[in-house]
Formats: sequence, C-alpha cells, structure tokens
Amino acid sequence: MSELGPSEKLALVQQYAAGTISWRELQERGFDDYIQVLAGLGELGLRPPRAPTGEPVNVRFSLIVTDTSPLFTLALADSLDALLHAGL
Repeated sequence: MSELGPSEKLALVQQYAAGTISWRELQERGFDDYIQVLAGLGELGLRPPRAPTGEPVNVRFSLIVTDTSPLFTLALADSLDALLHAGL
C-alpha cells in the first residue's frame, strides 16, 4: 500500500470522528499510532467518536499494563475504541 498523503489522512480522521471507521481500520490504512489520530482530530477541531449513551459495548479486549501513560497502555492493547465508549 502506498503512503497516505496529508489530505487523505485527514479525510480518514474525519470518518473516524463520524464513527464510520474504527481505530483498527485506521491502523490498517497506514496510521502508526493513536497520537497521529489525535493530532488530526485537533487540526480539524473534532473529537474522538463516542457510542450512543445506553448502548452496551460487547467488545472483548485484553489490557497490557505498562509503565507509560494510560493512553499508551490502551493504544497498545488495541482496545482504545472499546474503552472510549460512554458508560464504561
């Protein structure tokens, strides 16, 4: 797969903020870490997606404990999407 350009990455981040694609899909399309996504969200003035309140989230995840910040721990666990949903 070819390297994504800045406008293509921002378009994907916009889709992520709208909830139409997941963090895993962003990884598959060339994002190396969640910090890139946060930077794109900030540039566009958007926030990470949230699940509608009251909907249960039934995603299994494993937690990797590290000595870094909680954000890195969640990103490394590939569980950030599930844990950002409201109500958890």
